[in-house]
Formats: sequence, structure tokens, C-alpha cells
Amino acid sequence: MDLPDFDAFLPQEGYTLRVDDVEGIDLYEDAGEQESIGDDGESPPDFTAHLFRSNDFNVSYMESEPGGVLDWHTHSPHMYQLNMPVQGRVEITYLDEEGDEHVAEAGPEEMVYLPPGAHNKVKAIGDETLRLYVIYRQIVVPQVEEMVGVADQHPRTNPGLEIDTLRGIVHALQDDAVEPF
Repeated sequence: MDLPDFDAFLPQEGYTLRVDDVEGIDLYEDAGEQESIGDDGESPPDFTAHLFRSNDFNVSYMESEPGGVLDWHTHSPHMYQLNMPVQGRVEITYLDEEGDEHVAEAGPEEMVYLPPGAHNKVKAIGDETLRLYVIYRQIVVPQVEEMVGVADQHPRTNPGLEIDTLRGIVHALQDDAVEPF
């Protein structure tokens, strides 16, 4: 089989990313009082990181002991998510357009799809550390609360690897966590 001339394509470079070495972010760094986050027995997650961002999708990671919570927030109308725990259990709650509450639990080998525009909350449950990957569409503003200026979660990101896949440009690369191969 003859392959096309790859010189006409974007640069072809793959990367490996070590999740444990990506610099995490404190989603609630700017929150007024962290004690007011969630309900009784709930607190911010122990670790969150934006692992990868491209023109098309993002991959984030959350690690938390039971009771850790990403408190209520509202996704923009074009943002849906796939939540995939690889360890522990997660409880995801959202309110539909009628205001009815829906709750799903998931563990390893399970995924939870969260619909676009969902007003939702993500909580570590059970008795072991939750390790959760979240894959979602790339959009300009992921939370409605950010657009109207009432977000209690920090809107900044610090991706381990950010690539403009349309132009083949690497915008961010955390050297301690990412290597080309």
C-alpha cells in the first residue's frame, strides 16, 4: 500500500502523559469559604487536573477521598461529558429541564453520560479513593456560572498537554509530565 506524502500533513508527533506528574489546580482557590462547599461531610476534591486540551475535546482528572465534591454547577448548552471512574465510586446528580433530580452511581468499568447544559454535582462515595477521568467537548466557557460571574469554582486551567490540532501547534506542555515519543 502506498502512503500519501506526509510532508503535506501536520507534524506527526505523539506524546505520553503521566497523570501523577501533571500539576493539579485548586478549583475552589477563590471560593469565599470552603466550609460552605457542598453539604455536611462534603469538601473539595483532593486533586483535580486538566490533563489534555485540544480543539475538539478535553480530558480532566479528579482524585478524592469519599465526601469530596465538585459542588453544583451548570454546563453550557453545548457541553456534555463522559465520566469514567477507574477506582472507587462516583455519584453524579443532575437536574433536568423540569427541575427533577437524577442520580447515578458508577465504579470501574462503568461510565456516566451527563447531558449538555446539565446543572450537576459530582461526589466521591463509598469507602475507597475515587480516581475519575472526565472527557468533554472543547468549548469556550464550560460553566454558565462563569459567564454570569458567580462561579465558586476557579475557571483557570493548567493542562498537562494542550495542542491546536488544526495547526499542529503545542500551546502548553508540562515538561515533568509529558514526553514526545
